[in-house]
Amino acid sequence: MGLVGYASNHVDGRVHVVAEGPAPQLESLLAALRSGQTPGRVDVVVEDFGPARGDHTSFVER
Repeated sequence: MGLVGYASNHVDGRVHVVAEGPAPQLESLLAALRSGQTPGRVDVVVEDFGPARGDHTSFVER
């Protein structure tokens, strides 16, 4: 997707995703998360857009 950032699993089952990149790719990520076609169950997606921090060089799982 051309994004950088991370996905982090929490003990309560939530997943925190931080992604930076062009707006169209970010919208594609949100659409994928909401599609019902993810490897895990996604009940709710909450989005919060802010300025890119620029401290990520790849997309990793934490």
